[in-house]
Amino acid sequence: MACPSSTSCVAVGNYLEQFHGRVAMSTSLVGDTWSQEKAAKLPKDATDVSPSKFTSVSCVSTTTCWAVGSYLNSRPASAPIAAEWSAGAFKRAFATAYPNDANLTSVPAVLTSISCSGSAGCLAARTYQDGPATGEGFTIVLHGTTWSQTARKLVLPFDHATEPNLSAVNVGCAASLSCIVSDRYTSGMDSRVALTSFTPGRWGAPTGFPSEVNFGSEIDGISCHQATSCTAVGVSAAFPFTSKATSTIISR
Repeated sequence: MACPSSTSCVAVGNYLEQFHGRVAMSTSLVGDTWSQEKAAKLPKDATDVSPSKFTSVSCVSTTTCWAVGSYLNSRPASAPIAAEWSAGAFKRAFATAYPNDANLTSVPAVLTSISCSGSAGCLAARTYQDGPATGEGFTIVLHGTTWSQTARKLVLPFDHATEPNLSAVNVGCAASLSCIVSDRYTSGMDSRVALTSFTPGRWGAPTGFPSEVNFGSEIDGISCHQATSCTAVGVSAAFPFTSKATSTIISR
């Protein structure tokens, strides 16, 4: 859910339909009244029984928001989608770019996180599978009002496993589209968190959390307050058989 103003919010998700399975949907709040939920208008190559879902939404202004998710196209394969919300309703969703090596027939490429930064645009991210069992990650960028035509594969720290099984990708952006992307990857016998900074035209090198908290860690959400500071929340199995909630300030 995203609230572009103090009196309005937009929520997205999916519902279970008898013949279509999961169907992407949205609803909006104006004042203290929620609108009737509406099924998403899918890309024109969607079949009559295409399952779909919205997984994240973020707003660029008080009148415009973007939602991301996935749908089943005519191949059939599960592919990422984006849809613009304006004038109180979502326009028809469209398929976005995804990596050329994505194995969509095996595992879907679903955009699961988006964060917008005013008129500068948005950054969206997700994991995908490029082989039988290798999870990778990718991002696409909205520059102003135009989505990039190519997807960028996420780079991982040097200690990642041959099959990194990357997952739990989250994005947080501040002013001027200054963003942090977090993801969980496999290193040896445990999972770890990597953080990568982004500003238009430049990606930073991926870095990991301090080793004392990185064992078995996962970030569940990230929000950037300004270009130099973000807050991430998640869990860390810092000690054997123990998990603890963590709140970490990420400074860049």
